Amino acid sequence: MRVARDTGAEVRLVSAAGDPAKLSFEGLAEAVDQRTAAISVSHVQYSTGFRYQLEELSELAETNGALLVVDASQSLGAVPIDLSSVRIDALLCAGYKWLCGPFGAALCYVGERLLERLDPPFVGWKSAVDPWSLHASSLRLASSVVERLEYATMSYAAGVALAAAIRQISVIGADRILEHNLKLASTLTEGSNTWEPR
Repeated sequence: MRVARDTGAEVRLVSAAGDPAKLSFEGLAEAVDQRTAAISVSHVQYSTGFRYQLEELSELAETNGALLVVDASQSLGAVPIDLSSVRIDALLCAGYKWLCGPFGAALCYVGERLLERLDPPFVGWKSAVDPWSLHASSLRLASSVVERLEYATMSYAAGVALAAAIRQISVIGADRILEHNLKLASTLTEGSNTWEPR
């Protein structure tokens, strides 16, 4: 919304607030055309559990020359995501949901296509070529966009805790977590009490 305000871009929302069950890939695709600069979507819709297929979203973005920005806070850790098999330009994820990490840490993936043209909206002392010079009269940004994105001191304890949580999820396996969750959902929707946890 802020970018639209600053640039005059048109924001198109998929109208599903009144009836979340109407949320679908087809409904999203109707709002996308050759003038679409970016598709920004939650991989899994938090109130209904509707899950977009990333391959379909990637193809829709590619066909229309749009960037694809995915909020994976409701899926990463519980749904396998292979960034090598789909083109996602940016993927963001809170660390405290399915990744089972603490508050204060999150993940941000930026694909090469977006990385080349990204101008970080926030910069600070850690974004500089030499952050430890602490020179306040000018700010020469680091040549690496990744370094520019880290604009201040982060919560290192939260980062270490999130890394440990991700390692544990990797041991269990997102495929196995998804299978378990789908069985629980089936049990809930079918009303069966025959399923036993492993």
